[in-house]
Formats: sequence, C-alpha cells, structure tokens
Amino acid sequence: MALTCKYNSLLFLIFLAFASQYSHGRSSSTHRCLNDQAASLLQLQKDVLSHNSSTVTSDDNSSMKVTKWDNETDCCSSLSGDIDAIFNLRHLQRLNLAGNNFQLTPIPSGFERLSNLTHLNLSFSCFSDQVPAGISSLVRLESLDLSTVFFCELPPTFNDPDYNHIFAFEEKRRLRLEKPNLESFVRNMSALTELNLDYVDLSAQGSSWSQALSVLPNLKFLSLSNCKLSGPIHTYFQNLKSLNTLKLHSNNLSSEVPHFLVSFWDLRVLNLASTQLYGNFSPNVFLLPRLEAIDVSRNPSLSGELPEFPLKSSLKLVSLYETSFRGKLPDSIGNLDATEVDISFNSIEGPIPSFRSSSLQKLQHPRLSFNRLTGSIDPHTFTLPSLKVLYLNDNRLCGELGEFSSSSSVLEKVYLNGNNLIGEIPTSMSEITSLTYLSLASNRFTGSVKLEAFKHLSNLTSLDLSFNSLNIKNDDPDLIFPSLDELKLSRCNLTEFPIFLKKQEQLRTLNLSNNRIQGHIPDWLWTGYLNELDLSDNEVDFPRESSQVNTTFSLSLGILAMRSCSVFKFPKFLQLLDGLWYLDLSRNKIKGQVPNWIWKSTLQYVLLSRNSLESMEEFLPNVSLTSLTTLDLRSNLLQGSLPSGICNMSSLSILDASQNHLSGLIPECLGLMSNLTVLNLQGNKYRKIPPEFALASSLRSLNINNNLLEGKLPRSLENCKMLEVLDLGKNMITDVFPFWLEKLPNLRVLVLRNNNLHGQIQLPRRNFSLPKLGIIDLSFNQFTGDLPGEFISSLDEMLMNREIKSANLKTIGQYKYYQDSVTITSKGKQMVLVRILTIFVSLDLSNNRFHCKIPGEIGNLKSLVVLNLSRNGFDGRIPSSLGDLVELESLEFNTYTNDSYLGNTGLCGEPLSRSCSEPTGSALQPPSQGDESRKESLFDWRFAGSGYASGIVAGLALGYAFLPDFQYHEGRLQLKKKIRRRERSLT
Repeated sequence: MALTCKYNSLLFLIFLAFASQYSHGRSSSTHRCLNDQAASLLQLQKDVLSHNSSTVTSDDNSSMKVTKWDNETDCCSSLSGDIDAIFNLRHLQRLNLAGNNFQLTPIPSGFERLSNLTHLNLSFSCFSDQVPAGISSLVRLESLDLSTVFFCELPPTFNDPDYNHIFAFEEKRRLRLEKPNLESFVRNMSALTELNLDYVDLSAQGSSWSQALSVLPNLKFLSLSNCKLSGPIHTYFQNLKSLNTLKLHSNNLSSEVPHFLVSFWDLRVLNLASTQLYGNFSPNVFLLPRLEAIDVSRNPSLSGELPEFPLKSSLKLVSLYETSFRGKLPDSIGNLDATEVDISFNSIEGPIPSFRSSSLQKLQHPRLSFNRLTGSIDPHTFTLPSLKVLYLNDNRLCGELGEFSSSSSVLEKVYLNGNNLIGEIPTSMSEITSLTYLSLASNRFTGSVKLEAFKHLSNLTSLDLSFNSLNIKNDDPDLIFPSLDELKLSRCNLTEFPIFLKKQEQLRTLNLSNNRIQGHIPDWLWTGYLNELDLSDNEVDFPRESSQVNTTFSLSLGILAMRSCSVFKFPKFLQLLDGLWYLDLSRNKIKGQVPNWIWKSTLQYVLLSRNSLESMEEFLPNVSLTSLTTLDLRSNLLQGSLPSGICNMSSLSILDASQNHLSGLIPECLGLMSNLTVLNLQGNKYRKIPPEFALASSLRSLNINNNLLEGKLPRSLENCKMLEVLDLGKNMITDVFPFWLEKLPNLRVLVLRNNNLHGQIQLPRRNFSLPKLGIIDLSFNQFTGDLPGEFISSLDEMLMNREIKSANLKTIGQYKYYQDSVTITSKGKQMVLVRILTIFVSLDLSNNRFHCKIPGEIGNLKSLVVLNLSRNGFDGRIPSSLGDLVELESLEFNTYTNDSYLGNTGLCGEPLSRSCSEPTGSALQPPSQGDESRKESLFDWRFAGSGYASGIVAGLALGYAFLPDFQYHEGRLQLKKKIRRRERSLT
C-alpha cells in the first residue's frame, strides 16, 4: 500500500517482546531480530525504497530519505512506506501510524495476525470505510486510537472545489463501525484501558452504545466525540468506575445527565458539550475530588446552579457556555485553581464576588458575558495577578468604575460593553500599557473624553466607545496609535472627522455612525488601507467627483456602510473597489437607474432599500455575481422587470424587491434556485407566480402579498420542505384550501387573506396535521360550510400552552443583515410584524361564509393570542370552552367583545350581550364606554410615524417580562415591557 505523507514521515515504533530470547544473559543495548522478523523488515525496507521517488514525499516535497535498516543492528527501527509486510511481525506489541494521510483508503486487513499488540494508534491518518473485524480479535489491546479528522487530503482523482461536494464525499467514506458494530467490536477487549474513536461513525449501534461499552471494566480513557451517538447514557455505564477521562461532545444524546456521574470519583476530564442534554445538572459533579476540566457547553436546555467550591479545588477549566444555568455566582469561585472559566450565555444573577490578590491566582480568561450580573465592579478585579482577558459584557452591571493601580494590571483585553455603567471613564483604564482591546460600548458613561488620553496604549489594536453619552474630542493632529487596527466611535456626539485619523494609515476598521457629522467626506479619509468603513446616520456624502481618490484605499475596502446619509447618487469611485463585498446605501436619496458598473464579482451583500431608484441596468456580461447572497431593493420606485442576470446569481439566498412597481412575470428561475432562502416581492404588480419550485429546497420565506396574482396555488411548493413563511395574501388566487401544505413540516406562518379561495374545509384523511402553524390568516375569502373541529385539532402549535412556548421562544426569519416580516390584522387594522415571535399565535377566519356552530375544539388552542371569527354565518351558543383560552382573554380581550363576533347574527350567550333566549335576529350591541375601559389588551398596538408603502406599520407591546427591550428604526416594531393583569383591570 502506497501513501503520501502530509504531516510527517510514516513512523513505525516497533517494540518487540524478546524476554524469552534475551533472558539468557544478553545485555547488549542492540538486539538482532529473529529471522522471520528480519525478513519482514527487509521487505518493508524494499517496499519503501521501491516507491521512494514516486509515492512517498515529505512536507517540503523533496524525496524522502529512508535510512537503510541493517539486520545486524537493533531490531527496533523506524521505517516508512507500504505497510503490507507489517502483518508478518508476529511479536509486535506497539504500532503507531498516527498523523499520516492514507487519502481515504480503508484500513488494511490482517491485524488479527498481530496477536501480541497491546497499543494500536491509527489516529489522524485519513483511513475510511468499515473498521476491519480483525482488530476486534486483538484481546491483549490496552490502548486503541482510531480517531480521525474532519477534512483529509483527497485522492488526486477528486478535483471538485465545491466544499459541499467535498464534505459529502468525505462523509460517505467516513470511518465506521457497522459490521461489526460497536458491541461486537469491543466484546473481547476486556483489557482496554484507553479507547479513542473520535469522528468514527457509530450510528449502527443505535442508542445501546453505552451498554456495549459496559463490558470494559478497566477503561480509564474514553473519547467518542462526533460519533453520531444517540439516546441516553444507560445505567450499565456506571460499571466504568475507573474512568478518568470521558469525552462525548458533539453527539445527539437528547437526554438528562445520568445521576451516577457523581460516583465517578476518579474522573479528571468530563466533556459533554453539544450533546442536547436537558434537565438539571447536579452541582455535586463539580465537586468530584479529582475533576480538573468540565465542559457541558452548548446544551441550551441544560439547567443547574454552581455549588460552593471548596478550598484548593482541583478544577482548572470550567465551561458552561450557552446553557441555562441560573442562580448566583458563588463567592467561593475564588477557591478555583482555574485558568479559564466560561459561564457566558446563561442566566447567572447577582453581584460579581469581590476578588482580591489572594484568590484566583492563575485565572487568565474569565468569560461571564451575556448573563444577568448586577452590582458594581470591584476595581481590584482589574489587577488580578494572572488576568489577561476579562469578559463582562452584556450583563446588568451598574455604578461607576473606580480607579485602580494600572501598573499592577496585566490585562490585554477588556470587554465591558452592554452594561449600565455610569460616570466618567477612569483614568487608570487608559493607562494599562498591556491593553490591546478595550470595549466600553453601550453603557451610560458621560463626560468629555479626549482621545489623547489613550496615547500611552502603544499596543492598543481595538477601541470601542460607541453608544454612550460621551463627547469625544481630538485636538492633537499629531496623535498616533501605532498598533490601532479598529476604532468604533458610534454615537459619540462627533461633529467632524477626528483629525488624527489622517495619519492612522494602518487602520482597518472605522465606525463613526450615528453622529452629527455633516458635509462631504474628506479626501484624506480615503487613504490608508481601510477594510471596513461605516458612516451611517450622518449627513455626509461621498467626495465630489472632481476629487482624486487614492487607489491604494480602493483596492482594500471590503465593507462600505452609508445607511441613512445624504447620498444623492452612486459615486464613480465604486468602480475602483475591486475587493468590495458588503455595500449598504439604504435609506438615502439616490434617484434614477442603478448603473451596471457598481457590480463586482466580490459582492456578497448589496442593500439599496428605501431610495428612489426607478430601474436597474442589465449586469455587465463580464462580471460574475455568483458570490452575491443578499440583494435588498425594497421600498424603491422600480418599474418593469428585474434584470435577467439575477438568474445567474447561483449563491443568492435573500432577494427582497418588495414595495416597488415591478410588473409582468416573476422570473421562473427564482423557483429553481437551490440556495434561495427568502423571496419577498410583496407590494408589486406581478400577475403570475412561478409554476415550478422543484429545486427551491432551501426556501424558508415566500412573500408575494399584495400583487395581482391569478390562477391556482402552485402545487410544486410542496417541494420546499424548509418553508416557514408563506404569504400570498391580497391577490386574486382562485383555488380550494391547500391541504397539501401538510407536506411542509416547518411551515409556521400562512397568510392567504383577500383571495378567491372557496369550498369547504374538509380534511382529506384522518391524522391530518399542520404541526407548526402558529399564524393563520384565511380572512376575506369564500370558504363555506361548517368549520370542522378536526381541522382545529390539527393545529398542534396552537395547542401548546404558554409555558411550553415561552421556554422555546424563537424568532422566525432572522438572518444575517435581514429580518423577515409578515402583515397581520388585529381589530380591523393591518399591521406589519417585522419580528415574528413564535409565541405570537393568531387565527383569523373572518369575512368568509362559514356557518353552523363554532367548534368547541377552539377552546383547546391554549396559546391563541388573536382570534377573529367575525362576519361569518355562525349560529348557536358560543362554546363555553372558549373560556379556557387564558392567553386570549388576558392578551387580546380580557373579556370577549361583541366586535370579535361581528356579523355572526345567529350567535348568542356569554360573553355576548344577547342571551340565547332572544330572537335570532337581534343585533349585537357595541360595548359601552365603561366596558371598553376593561378590555385593554396586553398587545398594545402603537402606530409608528412612518411606514411601508401600503398598510400601517404598528408597534407591538408584549406583556412578558422575559422579553428584552429593543427598538427598530422608524416604521419598525417597538417592543416594550408592559404587564396589565386582569385583576387590576377589573378593579
């Protein structure tokens, strides 16, 4: 077998058991091999030499020098090359082939002949396919390592550059235990103390992998990361009491943490990261006497609390990143001998313990960001003797930062952004000479800050003072930060460009957005090697065309953001930016045509929304736009058709051309793009939807609301298995209810209002289900007949109670640089939800021709927030089960209003004012002023100042304390904490 050595030469460490041969007085340090072993080694040498010039290479691509083995010397030798003859070495005890590249060829058979092997290491050598059964017969094995790597050097016959194809090729040839499976493989290996099968496919064993390993009582080291394990850890696993290392990360265990882990007294390393664990994690695991490293990160449903740590705790690494741990940070955390503690992205509350020099002597990288920590920061924290990186960002820390001894600090990076810190920035913070990164953004710091105060930080590479109440000034034009690579001064009350920037030629990232700078950008800003420039929300424009633009700058700029500025036309110098990949000129005053010379083959994101663009010039034939992933053209004045070159954008993921005047046919190629995720064409004048969506396997959101679409719903949409949002409202579609939507398992939003849909909603079969639909709007159609209770019962998402939905709160349609939206109706008003929360559940069947009784099954839709059955032909008593809709009562009506059932003149009984004893034709009375005051909604619709071209954009106030405050720009959703309890409204 020939091989190419990628990392190092092939090395056989051959240790032979010669005790019987050398027990008769041989004391020489060199030993001659037995005749059969000498012949095998000579054959190996011959194989190496015969392939030396063609198939065996070293890192520097020179011919590998193979030392000829002399059978008169020590039998222990190092060889490289083909390994077929190795199986003749019957006395071989240790074999190490680690770190080579066998280019995804199978492990050769013949290992069963090496019956004396005690240690076998084939790791990181790019073997493939089934592990040979012969290895399982090596009953003397004490250590086995078959771990492999994710990417290997592929055979020369494979020359496809597409990473997806490379991944598929390697995944198909992944090393695996299938025949035999894991249980059969280890059955006779009772002597094993070390087993490493990282990235070996063990899925054939199913969920019984832990039972299969329970027959290895001497096992001390076990690593099975990325092995496609499933199911819980069985109780039989507790037989492995000798374990000191257990690594199961990156599998899908989807279970609770086994309680018996607390009895693994010898455990030193525990890694259960990214295993989908849930439930409560016992704090006693942290207290295991020999535990040095624990990692349960990236298990978002795993909860627990930190214990009080004993003095001289053995823990050196703790990682709880992205879990759901809660409670306080114990004062005893100072007892840890740890160098790294990562508790970020949790719900840890309370103050930060007051650390003194006597505690946390070795702590270098505490990561406490994205928690709920409160209180002030002890200044001594900045002077801990080993502290190099401090992550306290995105908490609720408050108070002033006190002064400290900067000369005692060895800090290199400080992240304090996203808190509520007040007062002035302490002088000592700007005197930590070892600082390379300082972020104080998004706090409440005040006062005037001169950039000259940081002049002593010669190692500073990044400075972020954005979003405070600071007044940043720069008086010294000769100020230079020799290492500064990134400067962010967003919303710092700047009225002009800091003059020192003129000499910061090494600067790569500059963000001066949200300031009060006016006029043209000075020519000197275009010098240097800027890679990222953000001047958004300033009244600035590009330099006058007569100005000379430095071509050195134009070759390096990759990101240009000038959103909401005073740009009136596309600047000519965009033609020179050959490295540009992100361009944001949205919310400006650009008119006319989009010229074809702005397009570059490097572009990935182009955002031109909310201008006054009227047309797009066809793309240049010599410019390939295959890298473009996001194209945002919404809210312009575009007419006619989109450029045909859009069909060549093979990587296009998001296309938003909504709120324009486009007409004609929607390009059929859009339904055939395999990477397209979002297609938003609402608010145009298109008449026909593409008939074919067979290849749109990635499509998550399709919005063609408010057009002139005719015909039927294209059945080919059932191929879009990832579809979450389907909005085809306000068109002229003529069809029956699309029951084939059940083939879309991820569909969450369905809007078909204002069309010509007709007929009865009769389920085609039993067990019909629309499992994730949480927003349904079928209003203003012509549906007839009764409303089947079976249809209501098929809406599984609406059946969940609030507690379950709150625990799994998600935002639908949230992408990088883009947020999906949907138009809904509440209380007769159209509103745009620009952030679609899964907790918002709405069912609108108003303005149809449904009749007979309201099905009582509606009372089972526990999570309903908005229900509209008005203007139908329902009659009879309103089901009492509607009183069980707690969310509907408290969020939308408090008590049901007559308006909710307007137009259903046959309805009677509570909560309406007409009793069932009155004549059927009695009109429903509007609520009195006194009643209205009691029906205040938790969904407080507040209208923003400006909005989309059609409809009204509203603000949504959700009454959940766990939802964060956030605010969009004009015309976007404003979400505020607001709780109005029903008891208060009734007082």
